Amino acid sequence: MRLPDFDSIGTAPKPSKPSKPSKPNRPVGDVPGPGYDFPWPSGHYIGPKSGPDRSHSGFYKNRKWSGQYDEVWLKRFASQLALRGWSVGKGKTYLSKFGNDGRFGAEYEALIRAFQKSQGLAIDGLGGRDTWDETFKKPVT
Repeated sequence: MRLPDFDSIGTAPKPSKPSKPSKPNRPVGDVPGPGYDFPWPSGHYIGPKSGPDRSHSGFYKNRKWSGQYDEVWLKRFASQLALRGWSVGKGKTYLSKFGNDGRFGAEYEALIRAFQKSQGLAIDGLGGRDTWDETFKKPVT
């Protein structure tokens, strides 16, 4: 049986601690606000009232998804962009005329297009899953 080696002051060396798994690098910016998951099924999006059933405009008071009406989800989307530093609301750069009313129209489309362009997403003016995830889950860049 081999005895442990002793250092110069006569004590046994300390056992090494098991290594911890490395943490992923922290993103450059923070993700402000809550991180809501995409509230609609795959293929659905924030879009015009005249669109198909998978288009969520906020105009129909009876359309509830993931516990909230479409109008609430549209308001949360625009509010999250405001938390990310975008000038959103009545009298501001985006949604200036009607404010964050939760109803998709030309102002919401312009906001979505500008955000998509700034983030390098496909620019279609519709708030699909990629645009939603970029808004609620990616750090501010």
